[in-house]
Amino acid sequence: MGGDDETMSQAQGSLTINVARLLYGRDGPDLLDPAEGFHEASKLYRCTIAREMMGTWLFAGDQQVLRTQARAVKRHPHLPLIPLPAPELPATSLGGVLRTRRSCRAFAPLVPLSERELGAVLFAGYGLTSPRPAGQGFSFRATPSGGALYPLEFYLALGQSAGIPPGLYHYDPSRHGLEVLGIPGIFEGLAGCLVQPEVVAGAAAVLVVTALFWRSRVKYGLRGYRFALLEAGHAAQNVLLTAEGLGLGAVPIGGFFDSEVERLLGIDGVNESALYAIALGRPASAPDRDE
Repeated sequence: MGGDDETMSQAQGSLTINVARLLYGRDGPDLLDPAEGFHEASKLYRCTIAREMMGTWLFAGDQQVLRTQARAVKRHPHLPLIPLPAPELPATSLGGVLRTRRSCRAFAPLVPLSERELGAVLFAGYGLTSPRPAGQGFSFRATPSGGALYPLEFYLALGQSAGIPPGLYHYDPSRHGLEVLGIPGIFEGLAGCLVQPEVVAGAAAVLVVTALFWRSRVKYGLRGYRFALLEAGHAAQNVLLTAEGLGLGAVPIGGFFDSEVERLLGIDGVNESALYAIALGRPASAPDRDE
């Protein structure tokens, strides 16, 4: 906090410190800091917007590009697909789940999730809400996306599920099903890639959100990288609120060793990178609503 806040806190009898100074020192942010460099590089200016967002003109005038944009999904046609039940979202009110949602840090071990629950959570995160036939416009999804480019992909590492064997799956929103990637022991392997493996102890599944940044950057330049990060947050919140409405436990995870997770998923970490993870399962007990 800045000086004014610090003075106010002193007047109220509780001293605070300037936390930003602990990070940056007295001289403020270093202009060579990679985070500062990225943020500056992805800013929009009136004098550079035409160059930075040249892709917008391409998307406006090329019908083949538009058709490609309208079916942004990674697909493995050579792999078997497990269809999920038609999505049934919880009937709870938005206000209710907003008030009660808490990160679950204790899961009931060996309790599986149903296919219905998995289908609802995945649909809420990235499912098609207005599917359209090929060539007839965009198929919009449950999560807002810059330019409807949908750069994210969902991978599901299953440990316990009623009716679906443990293993790694890729969610295909256009078919609302799970492509079978296999990889026995993926759940345990993924847990070992976390900074705090105990977070997923007892969980039934871990959802990993990845991004193909080029889907956004081809239209929006460096700004598209920001859009992909924002979209991952939108999708994760949908998943978390839906899990709460279904009575499931869920906890978002940002602490993982990126290259290890990407190696398990079979992605290169450059064209496609891991952004986020969410553990899902049955809560061991009712969460403490005072936390």
